[in-house]
Amino acid sequence: MPFVVQMSYPATGEVRCLAAIIRSFNWRRVIVIYEKDIYGSSSGVLALFSDALRDSGSQIDYHIAFPPLRTVSNATDMIRRTLTGIPRQLSKVFVLIRSSLELTVELFEQANDMGMMAKDHVWIVNDDVTALLDSTLTPSFISSYMQGVIGISTYFNTTTSSYHAFSSDFRRRFKQEYELKGEHLFEPGRHAVGAYDAVHAIANAAAAIATKAETGSVTTLQGILSTNFTGLSGFIEFTRDGLLPEWRGHSTFLVVNVVGKSYKDIGFWSEGHGFFENEADISRPGGVVDVLRPVFWPGDTDKIPGGWGTLKIGIPNATSFPS
Repeated sequence: MPFVVQMSYPATGEVRCLAAIIRSFNWRRVIVIYEKDIYGSSSGVLALFSDALRDSGSQIDYHIAFPPLRTVSNATDMIRRTLTGIPRQLSKVFVLIRSSLELTVELFEQANDMGMMAKDHVWIVNDDVTALLDSTLTPSFISSYMQGVIGISTYFNTTTSSYHAFSSDFRRRFKQEYELKGEHLFEPGRHAVGAYDAVHAIANAAAAIATKAETGSVTTLQGILSTNFTGLSGFIEFTRDGLLPEWRGHSTFLVVNVVGKSYKDIGFWSEGHGFFENEADISRPGGVVDVLRPVFWPGDTDKIPGGWGTLKIGIPNATSFPS
């Protein structure tokens, strides 16, 4: 019988990080965008995010739920019609909380073409989209369509000897196999680290099954659920339901800002502590700061957007009242 073991943590920490960013810039209202999935988990993330915003004094002004883009025949037209339908008087702070590669590409292409990546606009993306900056999106796409975007990325310690060994081997093999095919990114991203830990969990389960084979039968699922180890992404163990326990979840995130063909780090956020300027401060609560490093915003500006469009006042040429 097939079974599923989930190698990702609940989205609680992720939505709290997004809400903390919004609070740090004093934006009170946001527009949320997400892509539905066949499991219905996206709507659950929306509810979690709404609660996190409410706790920080903000709220959702409007939300857009796109169907899975692979099921849409004319995605470009659908996205343009949907974006055009956003009431103009609403917030200009857009938060993308769930998205596939396909939606990410189409959404930012159309948003840029429609002037929604201009001055006074804000775009914040979740971990899934930020991971694409390291793995799939090309430098030309990033520089053309995503300038000024703020993203969050699951933090994992890159200073350990095990990570250095994995990273070195990954870069060597990946470059050897894909450089001639036009690939330009050779650093292991979050998905590569997660895949490595998943294989490690299966290997540990196989070893446990082999060890206990003489004393009694152990299924593959039982072997995986009983395993626990320190992986590249942190300590790994499972509940009886095949989930990573929420209390061990990733509560620390790297915050990045898209600039040019890539991105720069602008700080870290940790559950219960807040923002940190440097990676070394994560283990020292005294390093907490209230805000992130300076951000390069859409529209080629370093001025923090207010979250609203420019106010325009029209004066009629001829009036029926004295001036």
